Amino acid sequence: MTLAQAAIVKGKSAIEMCAASGGRRGEAAGRGARRRAEQVMDAVKASGDAAGKSIGSAIAAGAQNVLDAAKEAIQQAQDAIAKAKEALKNAADTIKQNVGDKLKDLVVRRRA
Repeated sequence: MTLAQAAIVKGKSAIEMCAASGGRRGEAAGRGARRRAEQVMDAVKASGDAAGKSIGSAIAAGAQNVLDAAKEAIQQAQDAIAKAKEALKNAADTIKQNVGDKLKDLVVRRRA
């Protein structure tokens, strides 16, 4: 966009120089060309602004996607941790039960 604006400014300067050296007809043509150059410059600026907004929106959307993916990953990790805790608790209960059963069997055998 900056290069386009610089080219428009140079073109505008050239039009003004031609208008200044061309008398009344040149002045009228120069004013018309100057208006068109200003319209082009406004269009370039508007298009650059729109492009900037589009890029900003795309960046924001990408960042939101990353945040959503991170939240989902965290939730999955928390679910996995909860399942691991449950598995450890179940394993501990099973070990206690098995050890208790074995000890009961030994006590019953010794008394017999």
